[in-house]
Amino acid sequence: MGTTDSPSPDESAKSRPSIAGSGTTSEININITPSLPKEKVILVGSEQTLLPMVMFKLRDAQGPNPILADPYARQLLERCDVDMDASHFKFTTDQRYVTWIANRAKRLDQWCQDFLDAHSEPVTVVHLACGLDCRFFRVNKSSRVRWIDIDQPLVVDLRSRLIPQPEGDYTLRTLDVAAPGWYKDIPADRPTLIIAEGLTPYLEPKDGKAMMRDLVEYFGGNGLSGQLIFDSLGSLSVNLTTFIKALRTSGSAFKWGIDEPGEILSLHPHLTMRDRIQWREFMDSHPPFFGPYGTPMASILPSFEKNIQFWRFDFI
Repeated sequence: MGTTDSPSPDESAKSRPSIAGSGTTSEININITPSLPKEKVILVGSEQTLLPMVMFKLRDAQGPNPILADPYARQLLERCDVDMDASHFKFTTDQRYVTWIANRAKRLDQWCQDFLDAHSEPVTVVHLACGLDCRFFRVNKSSRVRWIDIDQPLVVDLRSRLIPQPEGDYTLRTLDVAAPGWYKDIPADRPTLIIAEGLTPYLEPKDGKAMMRDLVEYFGGNGLSGQLIFDSLGSLSVNLTTFIKALRTSGSAFKWGIDEPGEILSLHPHLTMRDRIQWREFMDSHPPFFGPYGTPMASILPSFEKNIQFWRFDFI
């Protein structure tokens, strides 16, 4: 993610329809944050992007033509004691970022819903790097769904303070997805959906590839099927990561860029690609990652067209 010194909303992107349809639960407004005192927010590195992601969803919900229409973003932000004037919030006013993040969440919501609707038997959903996302509340699911949200310790601590334990078969866990065998105490006894939103760019390539390969091998064993859905940034963002202003302010960097499906398909023979969506399919203007001058210059590079992508892979 990046910013520009003088954000200018892309008016055509405001009215462009969502790529994921109308969804299923955006009209349901559950109070997930009871009337409790504000929580002090202390996050470091890439974790500082958590609240800007919520802010994007709030700005989308408040717009004239919402894409995601998340009813929970306002509730979360109202519970947070945080400096909204911090530098990493400044780019949240740019409609191009709002359009990207809202479409990303909407598409992964729809793919998640597709998976749940396609299985009459019990299933497992493993949501990696869940952050403060409220997908568990946004999708329709039954008691047959085992849902596991996973993130780093500071994130899990904040999420547990902001969002009380929901009803149903739900678990919030602290796990390091780069640690060998971190997943082995999660039951692999059902078809499994693995969701990774906003995660892959921050992983070292070797760790990200090992994670995907191991998860497919583990959850796809015993003849069980599953899906892997995630978003990616491309090699362009990795090569130019030092020019991305929002990353400099948080002290983080993009490390893993994915341009072609073969980079994922080669990780395991049981993987097949079902969907690939590139950014021009849902928005007219690329977010100004590299500032008002750097982004137009980057647009002449072939890899620019692959810099934001959404992926859905089956495994069996």
